[in-house]
Amino acid sequence: MRIITGEWKGVRLAGGNFRDLRPLTDRIKESLFGILGDEVAGARVLDLYAGVGSFGLEALSRGAETVVFVERARPVAALLRKNLAKVRCDPGRYRILTLDVWQALTLLSEESEPFDIVFADPPFRKKVGAKMLEALSPVEITAPGTLVVLRHHKEENLPEEAPPFRLEREKRYGDSVVKFYRREGK
Repeated sequence: MRIITGEWKGVRLAGGNFRDLRPLTDRIKESLFGILGDEVAGARVLDLYAGVGSFGLEALSRGAETVVFVERARPVAALLRKNLAKVRCDPGRYRILTLDVWQALTLLSEESEPFDIVFADPPFRKKVGAKMLEALSPVEITAPGTLVVLRHHKEENLPEEAPPFRLEREKRYGDSVVKFYRREGK
């Protein structure tokens, strides 16, 4: 597991063997960021179920303005901190919330600046994709134009529309499905 391109290209990330930790493979990550393209540069990114930070670190390496990492497991969050230190990331560019995702979303909805890109990779066994889209609907978290990238198991069925979100694209990678939802509105 490494950072594919950008400022920290080639840096290998620390990982671990924890339940539900499924880091993005380089192949999936490269494909996702190819689809995201220029949307990453200057973006405010929310990385839910961040794990060791593979997605968020790649976003920062590619020019994201800031990333909020949400990872409740303290040992996993410690590896995330280790990876941020390894690349010498400016602490002003990230924030780590060691909270349950639902608690973090409540906290973030009390703040006033929405995210441009949200990446959610919940444990497959939880099947919370539809609930996740609903929880991301407050305008304090996502605004019109926000892109939500949601990874889930192929057996979990998610709708094409979950107002205010509309499915833009879907990619399959083995047992994983990644859906790209765009928040509609003015």
